[in-house]
Amino acid sequence: MLPVVAGAKRTKREILIYSVILILFAAIAPIAAGIAGWTYGAIAAALGAIFMWLAVDVARMPADDREMRPARRLFTFSMLYLFLLFTVLLVEGGVGPWIHRVAT
Repeated sequence: MLPVVAGAKRTKREILIYSVILILFAAIAPIAAGIAGWTYGAIAAALGAIFMWLAVDVARMPADDREMRPARRLFTFSMLYLFLLFTVLLVEGGVGPWIHRVAT
């Protein structure tokens, strides 16, 4: 995400656009590539809904909001979002066989 150089309104709109793109690709790409199943897809969709809700909160944030709580929540959740997606990929893909290969 770029810094605010074109104004807060455009930045908020781009946050929404990039959020939609991220959610769609994070949920669909691993399934389409065959590295994830429908369990991952369901969890990615649920996490994506939360992410989108937080992005909409940022878009609705008043321009004079000095504390920027919606933006901070979205930033914090974005890190948790990625961590959880990668964790679900590992668990669904079977960490067990990988650990077995490394141990032998």
